[in-house]
Amino acid sequence: MTGIDRALAPRRRARARRSLRLLAILGIALGLAACQGTAARPNPTETTVSAAAAAEAPCGPPLRIAIVPDKSASADSNLTPEIRIEHLTLVMNRVKACGGELALGKLDSNSRTPFIRFYVPEPGKPPNAPLRQGTARQVARSVRRYQADTAAYNAEEHRRLADAERAAEVFRAEAGPLLSHPRDASHSAVITAISRIGYFLDEPGQWGTPPRRVAIVISDLQNNVSGALRPLPAGTEFYVVNADTLPQELRELRPAPVQLESPEAAIRLVLSQK
Repeated sequence: MTGIDRALAPRRRARARRSLRLLAILGIALGLAACQGTAARPNPTETTVSAAAAAEAPCGPPLRIAIVPDKSASADSNLTPEIRIEHLTLVMNRVKACGGELALGKLDSNSRTPFIRFYVPEPGKPPNAPLRQGTARQVARSVRRYQADTAAYNAEEHRRLADAERAAEVFRAEAGPLLSHPRDASHSAVITAISRIGYFLDEPGQWGTPPRRVAIVISDLQNNVSGALRPLPAGTEFYVVNADTLPQELRELRPAPVQLESPEAAIRLVLSQK
């Protein structure tokens, strides 16, 4: 080896080490791309909670839904079914995963009891997959950025879901007494209850995607308290459970309310749609 060769040897070795590192990172990137088409076990540092759930059942827009059961005496005499916490839990699970707000009200003599609410913000957008093509340096840079973005996304998503679970515990505690409240109201302010649903669904909010609006009223709809109906926001999906006939004000709504036999049917129909 000449003197010049000995002088250049350290630089050549350094360049060789850098090339090996780039090739290793490129191999990781190609491996990630290949794994997307296989059933390999996912790496928790490279997947996200929301992304995994969305792959099975895409969320669609956030869900804003008001559910109002009848607590008047006529609900018992007309065999109006009760809604249970198990039904609400199904809705809460959708709201937790995809964002939105559940409001639980009470139809009674004045129907002005404030709604019990469960609110969860929308999940963030998962990071884009790293580059599959380009120079080794470009792919390596893309992989590092993807890993950093994924770590940040996972941390934020875990915080969001932890906050949602704490909010769910508070909601369940507050909803229990309302659900178990006896049906003892002497009158049914049906029109007032529906108008208040309209106020809730029409509230402004910081939503990245316009929310889906749903109203479910579980009642015989025997309205004996006068009042002016505030129309529900345009596009609201309106379901009534156990109503034999609709009051004149509701028959004039367009689209007309969908009449169903049970709370289970209403919840199942809502959750089957995106």
